[in-house]
Amino acid sequence: MTEFTRKHTGRVHDALTQIRVAVETLVKRRDERRDRFAKVVAKAMETTYGTSAEETEKLLSKAGFTRSLTARALQIAAEKGRFTVWSLVDAMTQLARDLQYAGSRTEAEEKASALLSLVAT
Repeated sequence: MTEFTRKHTGRVHDALTQIRVAVETLVKRRDERRDRFAKVVAKAMETTYGTSAEETEKLLSKAGFTRSLTARALQIAAEKGRFTVWSLVDAMTQLARDLQYAGSRTEAEEKASALLSLVAT
């Protein structure tokens, strides 16, 4: 977070350089974060979580996903071709939207993000 204050308007032109530098720094930081996230997503799209539906189901169960959520997520991921980390995260977040309670949705999305963090290193 960057804060900039200026009390008088008489010498605003002196502050413009400081404002420009602050904005450029914020833009650079934003771009770095965006690029890191894009790399994680690309890696997640390439990384297979399990070689078969059975193996993936076991891994998801160990990660704390319920059987019903796992079964539906595997079905969605299978439609996309293979069980990549991204296809499972995408399926889990799609299914989380249908959960009735906000707490349940949040918990499902946190677990899905934990899968994404597997490829973040």
